[in-house]
Amino acid sequence: MYSVPIPATMRVMDTTKTADRHPEAAPNTTKLDVLEAAIGALPAGRYTDRWGVPGLSLIVQPDTTRGPGSRSWSVRFGLPNGARKTVGLGAWPTVTAAEAVGTAEDAKREAWLIHEAETARGEMPELTAEQQAALELLAAAADAAPTPGTFAAAARDRHRVSMGSGRWRNPDEAGREWLVSLERHAVALWAMPLDEIKRRHVVECLQPLWTRRRPTAQKVLARIAEVFDFAVDRELVAANPARGAHRSMVGTKHRVQHHKSIPPSEVSAALARLDDGQTTATVRACMAFVVLTACRSKEAREARWSEIDFDAATWAIPGERMKSGEPHVVPLSRQALAALREAKSWRDASGYVFPSPNNTPAAEGKPLGDKTLRRSWQDSVGVGGTVHGLRSSFGEWAFETYRASTNTIDLCLAHKVGSVVTRSYVRTDRLDERRELMQAWADYLDAC
Repeated sequence: MYSVPIPATMRVMDTTKTADRHPEAAPNTTKLDVLEAAIGALPAGRYTDRWGVPGLSLIVQPDTTRGPGSRSWSVRFGLPNGARKTVGLGAWPTVTAAEAVGTAEDAKREAWLIHEAETARGEMPELTAEQQAALELLAAAADAAPTPGTFAAAARDRHRVSMGSGRWRNPDEAGREWLVSLERHAVALWAMPLDEIKRRHVVECLQPLWTRRRPTAQKVLARIAEVFDFAVDRELVAANPARGAHRSMVGTKHRVQHHKSIPPSEVSAALARLDDGQTTATVRACMAFVVLTACRSKEAREARWSEIDFDAATWAIPGERMKSGEPHVVPLSRQALAALREAKSWRDASGYVFPSPNNTPAAEGKPLGDKTLRRSWQDSVGVGGTVHGLRSSFGEWAFETYRASTNTIDLCLAHKVGSVVTRSYVRTDRLDERRELMQAWADYLDAC
């Protein structure tokens, strides 16, 4: 398969004793034996810099009502092109500390050989000098203080005003995304004086992105136009060169691509595959909660204990955390309540139902990350769907199998139903009807 042969002793899951494969590791056996004896009593967390191999970690999951948390090995290292790679080495005690040390070195060598082979075949090309220069320019533009009168200065000023205007429900996240999108995709305009930027500069800047990812390009173009409107209002420039620039863009019509989803009959099995010893209990419980409530990932990840009413079996999400901006009450099935009771075992001072399981200062007090959930669902489970696509799986089952009305399904999915006028007169949330539907969905998953 590869142009560079990979020796048999370099397989990641080679179970040959470490001392046989790596005689040089034998002198460390005493130290590793001491560490091995302590692994079973370690509290939850990530343990690195203890094993003599850079990047080798032991990940200890929190204990649950079903027993002690799993313990698994992984190694993280860099590739020649600067990318980072993480390789799972197996669960302890099947893989001992001594075996993990040797296997980690093998995994690194194998990954480097594969990278070299794929690069030689053109599958993983190295960065060109032009690409590297562009990345360096982007980093310098983001870090340097903008020169007055430039597009960068106007963009930063517009961002600062927006942050204090109440424009965004979540200003830290939305404001950062707004500015980063300009720093990343409008880098050609970043250092230019405002009065020198013409429409052709805007078109040349965004044309490659317009061809590849039109929705993103349209969003960035709207933000460039917003910056220039801001500059016009302050008499920094006379006109807005971004207005009408879309008419000069060349590209095929964008086709909407929906989130990939899996059939409803496969959801239960996909959830079961998460319980493989490699996925944290927090991720497993959060994924179960997402499935059982048909909510958006962000709504579940940022759920707080103060929003949960066990007696009423409801979850009241405040409007500032909803896509619609309006409060939403979710009826909780018996199975959803069971997932929440399991989550109580790792309840901490953050108030989040699903706090980040990473035992690092940066993760302290934060909820479970979006990437963590997505990677666990797509990479570890290996299903051909997305976390958001699970809402489609629920909708398909509710309509095709349960025969629920589209209005009830939309209310379960927190979609707006009817026109503004209709919603002003019909204000029921059909909570009882939705409760029956969500309980039937949970029972269906149990029966699969």
